[in-house]
Amino acid sequence: MEEQIGTLEVLREQVRAAPPPQYFLSTIELGLRVNAVSREWLEEQIDQAEQEAGGHHD
Repeated sequence: MEEQIGTLEVLREQVRAAPPPQYFLSTIELGLRVNAVSREWLEEQIDQAEQEAGGHHD
């Protein structure tokens, strides 16, 4: 996921540097937002799984 975010960030800078119109800039920014939310959700799921696994050790 980090590689994809990095690729989108590079692409965003390339599109911003290009002359108008920049039709795909909003799509790239949406992709960055979706990836950020997905990463946060995955981290929450991992944390929850680790807590549950830790809670079952007696």
